[in-house]
Amino acid sequence: MKKNSKCFPLLFLILLCACASQPKAPEKTISADLFDSIPLGDSDSNARKALGSPRETRLLQTGSRTQEVWLYDNQDSDHFQRAALAFDSNTHRLIAKTLIINEGEAERDLLFLKENKFPSTQFETIIFPQCRRDFFSQYALDVNIDKGIAIEFRRDSKQVESISWSSPQDLAARIERIRGCKQ
Repeated sequence: MKKNSKCFPLLFLILLCACASQPKAPEKTISADLFDSIPLGDSDSNARKALGSPRETRLLQTGSRTQEVWLYDNQDSDHFQRAALAFDSNTHRLIAKTLIINEGEAERDLLFLKENKFPSTQFETIIFPQCRRDFFSQYALDVNIDKGIAIEFRRDSKQVESISWSSPQDLAARIERIRGCKQ
């Protein structure tokens, strides 16, 4: 009886060490081209096949709609987050996506991005308003509501921070929130 009781703690320790040392599967590097290959309306299973598992998922309630938001880390930059995907919780279909652009990527240049990725798309510039007396935003959005495209960029340097795709209705609501100084 004593012999078995001495082996149990040792066996437990070995099992703990074996579980703790399992290597984590390497995360995929999400390129702009890979991200572009996932269209709005695609299934969450197809997105997971293309991008791998997200670092984190969150449920977000907007009005009567519940969204599952997937957050992906950035493997190529000091920016913590690289991408976000939002799925309708009922249909499991992609309803919005955002890609954060890294330093050094060609898409970082606003003119290059518009000429090469969206050559026939007309954009309207939305300047973030001064919502507090002590804060002036350096950011603006170039939007095409009909296509659901929003490019956030720094006004002074024309450096792109992110590109988002969503439904025209969701983009119009976002613009109204920005113009009304609401979150």
